[in-house]
Amino acid sequence: MADAAGLMEAAGARFSSLELIGRGSFGDVYKAFDKELNKEVAIKVIDLEES
Repeated sequence: MADAAGLMEAAGARFSSLELIGRGSFGDVYKAFDKELNKEVAIKVIDLEES
């Protein structure tokens, strides 16, 4: 997933307030709000083409 917009589309309505907080050799890490758990979470998106 190259950007937050693509991740939001894949995540559906469960997550909001996506913010990129880090990048590494395996992918990107986003901070988001999980509406089902009612708390902030971290989402790691692994780039299978690069890993």
